[in-house]
Amino acid sequence: MTILAAALVALAAALVELSVGPHFGVADAHPHLVLVLGVIATRTIGPQVGLAWAFVGGLALDVLAGRPLGVTAFALIVVSGAAGLVPPSTFRIRLPAAIALVPLCSALSSALLSAALGILGTPIATPDLGSLLVATAYDTAVAIIVVPVAILAVDRRSRAGRVYA
Repeated sequence: MTILAAALVALAAALVELSVGPHFGVADAHPHLVLVLGVIATRTIGPQVGLAWAFVGGLALDVLAGRPLGVTAFALIVVSGAAGLVPPSTFRIRLPAAIALVPLCSALSSALLSAALGILGTPIATPDLGSLLVATAYDTAVAIIVVPVAILAVDRRSRAGRVYA
């Protein structure tokens, strides 16, 4: 996936997250598709694609949600950068490692976003610990569904160009 394609898919994910996502909410928590798919893109495709995804997806979320421009992009870039710093794993633990990063990145992203909005003086309702745990669990459930599909798609695409003798 090129960086331009990642940016366009991140824009589409932001639109889906803010339009359809709230309808699938559980206890005031909805899936953070841009975050989850950004972490997955960082782990399966590469850090450059993940950072481009985070930047474009974060800016789209800021514009569409009416947040200060760049706040969500900042949080997502830090989280994607952190996910990119984790060393690549072997095939056997690649799936659980990618899934295990999602709850950590989700909690870090929520904390960074709340802190950045607080520093900017934006009046926000700080989520309680219960809704933060529900949102993290929701993001993890989405990752459990999406990560195997993403890994299979990337592996299939990388094998498609090989010539076997």
